[in-house]
Amino acid sequence: MLNKRSIVLLTNQDYNEWLDIWKFDDLAQFSLRQLGSEVEEFENLNVLLDKLPGESDMIVIWLNGYKYRNAQENVREDLLRIIEKLVGFSIIVAVHGWEHLEVEKLITSSFSSLDKKNYEEILLKLKTESNFKNKFDEAWDYLRKRFITANLSYIKYLIAHLWLSLDIDLEGIQIVLTSNSEFQSIQEKEKKAINYLKEVLNNKNSHYYLQKIVNLRYAITGDDESAVENLNVTDDFKNLIEFSIKELRLDDEYKKKWEILLKLNCFNGTKHIIEFMKVLDEKIPKANDVTLDETIEILDFFKSKKWKIAGASPEIIESFHDWFSALNNCLDTFEDKT
Repeated sequence: MLNKRSIVLLTNQDYNEWLDIWKFDDLAQFSLRQLGSEVEEFENLNVLLDKLPGESDMIVIWLNGYKYRNAQENVREDLLRIIEKLVGFSIIVAVHGWEHLEVEKLITSSFSSLDKKNYEEILLKLKTESNFKNKFDEAWDYLRKRFITANLSYIKYLIAHLWLSLDIDLEGIQIVLTSNSEFQSIQEKEKKAINYLKEVLNNKNSHYYLQKIVNLRYAITGDDESAVENLNVTDDFKNLIEFSIKELRLDDEYKKKWEILLKLNCFNGTKHIIEFMKVLDEKIPKANDVTLDETIEILDFFKSKKWKIAGASPEIIESFHDWFSALNNCLDTFEDKT
């Protein structure tokens, strides 16, 4: 994380309680608090901008939405000017009542719609207490955790959408093939398992599964490192990712878990999950002719690899389900620490 930090707050006329918290006597349009300084109030944005960024590494800027009334474009323009001025700062933008401005698209570290109940005390102390640094840290951590948690949850949802159906299908094929049913012969179970795999592979393009890995890798890094064998992230998936896990700029305490995440997705070390997706893709063109041997090859692919990732859960990957579980469990540990 960058050392310089700022919080930009914006409310509209429907949130007068925020004005009470900050106790503005003259309802100034802009207010600024820097480390080691008292609150300064401004009616002119240019004057405020001249004060930025200063020597402070902690800044709180308040935009009084009441002053803007219905001038929505003016709010957006002023926010952009402030954001552009804060080059080198890690910025969190907190918004009340102006969510339609889509502030998160203006800046790479924003959070909308704060909970007044949990936050008003912090805001009050940011304005009034002499120990500004401690209270700023408290406010920053509160916002940052909310922001990271929301984005990690969203990425986990996208990952589940990528892989859950395959996980269920492969587990289903395994159950069909190894069930102890007295009402089916071995040959019947094998035929049923083969037909199940045919249904899984049919009507898919030739790079279907490898593309999913590329998209997953993009959700992690948000850059060209995600590409595999000239396959890049698809535009539709790229448009879903506002912040990759890498772009969330997690602190040093996450370093070990980050390394596990990279290994699980073949950014370093072995390429087993990529190789597995290639095996699946190779079967797609001949899905209707898939054999029992090929079915078993898919189910047992990881068993011969002896793939161990220290710190993962599980550490030994013996099936696709193990990999998917380790991936989800790794992401859960990120969320637990926020």
